[in-house]
Amino acid sequence: MSKGEKVAIFVTLALAALISGPWFYTQLLVWKAEGHDHMLTVANIILTVILWLALAYGIYRNFRDARRAEAAKTKLVNEKYEHDLQMKAAQNQITVWSNAFGKKSEECNAQIILAKQSLRDYNTEVEAHKQTKLKERDANTLKDQAEQREEAERVKRIKEEARVQENYDLYQQQVRETNAARIAAKDAENERDTARQQVASLSEQLEEQTKEVNREAAKAIAFSNGFHHEVKLHNETKEELRKLQEDVAVLRSAREAPQLLVEYALPNLEKEHLTFVNEGPGTLQGIAIGPLLWGTAFSRELHLHNVLGPLSAGKSVECKFAVVERIGGSQSISSLVDAIREVARKGCEAEPEATVSYLDMDRNRFSRRFVLSIDPFNKIVWNPDSVRRETSASEGL
Repeated sequence: MSKGEKVAIFVTLALAALISGPWFYTQLLVWKAEGHDHMLTVANIILTVILWLALAYGIYRNFRDARRAEAAKTKLVNEKYEHDLQMKAAQNQITVWSNAFGKKSEECNAQIILAKQSLRDYNTEVEAHKQTKLKERDANTLKDQAEQREEAERVKRIKEEARVQENYDLYQQQVRETNAARIAAKDAENERDTARQQVASLSEQLEEQTKEVNREAAKAIAFSNGFHHEVKLHNETKEELRKLQEDVAVLRSAREAPQLLVEYALPNLEKEHLTFVNEGPGTLQGIAIGPLLWGTAFSRELHLHNVLGPLSAGKSVECKFAVVERIGGSQSISSLVDAIREVARKGCEAEPEATVSYLDMDRNRFSRRFVLSIDPFNKIVWNPDSVRRETSASEGL
């Protein structure tokens, strides 16, 4: 509590005491006077005393609280002072630390700058090293690519040479097979001639036997008891002789049948043609060619463009033709090479074959089967089988 506040309190108390003094005196006078009601006076005196006591207690409490407030204020001031001292000490410490941190920070910044400069130098060296490595790798890559291209060209040349050699070997093999087939055909003709000679010898022997049988039959006629038996034996012998004569005629006809060969030529797609060669011994006519068959899987029709007349022994004739495939109600025309290649691409492994039929000048019909083979150079060979005589002896075109 300040001095002014204390003075104000004392002044107020003094004024109250000055006022209360006359009032108490008046009350005492009233109390002494007779004939008055003193209850109100007593009540006023008691109330006044109570008020003075309350005032005194209030003043006491005020002084006590003022002392406590002064003590608390003093303590607060002391604590604030101590706090200020601590704050100053802390600020001084913070200043010391800040100065030390500033020095450390400057040192760290200097080290960081040096480290960044070293890192930039290192990155520059790394980049230069990378560029050098990239150039070396590009050079090695170009070198490897050049070597790979050279290796690929060399492998390609080797494969091409191997393919050409393989095609040539295949062609040589087919030529050897064709020659072997021709030799086999000649051997078959020789065997057929030998068989014909044997048949002729058997025929002579049969004639001799026939003569002997006839003589025996003549002798048997004389014997009446064995007449019927001898006649029957004679008839059987004549039947056997007739059959042998028919067989001899068939063999003779086969030996004398014209031998027809077929050759294929492809100068270009517009001049594709077949050459029919008659190797004899007789003249043939009515040449007709059947369909081109791959077993039962595929078939193509062969249409000859020319009408062929009689062909003498040792002569040949060229004939254009077309390969026709019927698809539903339409037809497709192609070359013989394309037809064979197309069927082979479809996975068919069977070899194509065709049958050529013709007549000799006695109207006897013959046929010959040909198996076709193709080489890598699109050359087609018609490999012949043996000539067959048809069952019909005379048949028109």
